[in-house]
Amino acid sequence: GALYSTYALTALMFSSALNEALGPRWSLVVAAGLYSLYVLSLPLALMLPPEARGARVALALCGGTVGGFAAGFLWAAQGTYFALSARRHALQMDIEPAEANAELASAFASTFLSLELCLKALPIGLLPLSHKMVHVLGHDVSSSNLLIGALYSLLALSAAAGLTRVSDLSDAAKPEDAEAPRDTAAAGAAPPPGDA
Repeated sequence: GALYSTYALTALMFSSALNEALGPRWSLVVAAGLYSLYVLSLPLALMLPPEARGARVALALCGGTVGGFAAGFLWAAQGTYFALSARRHALQMDIEPAEANAELASAFASTFLSLELCLKALPIGLLPLSHKMVHVLGHDVSSSNLLIGALYSLLALSAAAGLTRVSDLSDAAKPEDAEAPRDTAAAGAAPPPGDA
């Protein structure tokens, strides 16, 4: 409940302002970093003893709230960054924007679905460990659940750190870049407006 309600509230009320304030690149970085905290909250909740039910619930609620806030502007940031990337790709490759969108959408979908398949298969590969228990903070925890949570957390944090290396496309958002003619030789030969 906390994740979805916070997600909806953020997406409806704050995503545009956050993306504008941070810019497309840093919106991705900040949102992915915060979302990583949500992923990290899950194995941390597993490690708390069963008698610490209040702490487990509080951790789940905090993690869900942070994750919902992050997801609320992560998807908007991704859409903005994708659009700017497609615009830049179209200009660099001298292709129509629709073709650039199709190329990048295909690459994104292939990568996303491949990674999703691998990450959903990961728990199946760890099933042999499901009967093994690890003693953590005075109680037993399934080693496979703990390992899956730790791996997902590490991957989420690594992805957020990796986003700090993506190009800053803020300059691609300038209107003059979007309207610049692709054939600069022809543009230079045209008379200035009003001189024709």
